[in-house]
Parts: sequence; C-alpha cells; structure tokens
Amino acid sequence: MTKTRIDSPTRLHRRTRANGTWILVLLALLLGACDGNGNTPPWVSSQLYFGMQTPTGVVSEQDFDQFLDDTVTPRFPDGLTHFAAEGRYRMLDGRLIREPTRVVEILHTDTADAATRLDEIVDVYKVRFEQESVLLIQQRPQRVRF
Repeated sequence: MTKTRIDSPTRLHRRTRANGTWILVLLALLLGACDGNGNTPPWVSSQLYFGMQTPTGVVSEQDFDQFLDDTVTPRFPDGLTHFAAEGRYRMLDGRLIREPTRVVEILHTDTADAATRLDEIVDVYKVRFEQESVLLIQQRPQRVRF
C-alpha cells in the first residue's frame, strides 16, 4: 500500500516560495543578457582602420582583397562593409605619415568570441603587411534592424 503524503499549508507555502525564487533568479539572468530592447546579446559596430603603406610600398588592392577573403570574411561570414579613406598617422619615431587607408565595418553581437576574432584579424594584418598598429573603434548602435 502506498502512503499519500499530505503537506501542511506551511510546508506547501515554503516549497512554492522556493520555486518562485528560482523563477525570479532565472528571469533576472535572462533579462541581464538583454540590452533593454529585447536584443540578446547587444550589437556592436566595429570599425577597423587598415593603413595601406608598408616599409616596401603600398598594399595592393589585390592583396587587400585577398586579406578580406582569407582572414576577415571567414571570421565574420554574415557580412561587412569596406571602403577607402585617407589617413594620417604619427609613427612611433614621431614622423607624420599620410597614407591610403581601408576601413572595414562589421556589425556583430557583443561577445568574447567576436572580440577574439577581431584581435586575430588585427594581428594577421600587422604581421602580413608590417604595420605598427590597426585602429579599432567600437560603438553600440542605438538600434539594429535587418
């Protein structure tokens, strides 16, 4: 014969309150991952500024396109925008350099993985084209829609 346990009202209240607490904790964690507009996780616009001047000349359009194809696009296959710009940069030795520049803008979620992929892109460019630095600017857009 199976005994049926009947909880007292006090015991039942404690268990209900405990379950309610777990629901509130879970809800708080889920809301903490949101940016307030229901987008989870928030979006970031990252702009990378690549100087095209090297110690031996200028990075060719073909070489830069190859860099986009084999380094940038595989890390952010959902898309990017790039355009030409004119940059000025003070070298570590104090010289002011004017050089053609390429700007790559990538819209992505704000995650540690995305930050790692951006760092990899910067590191590859600096080594491949003998650069002192690559400028990275990150902003949170007010709204993202596709």
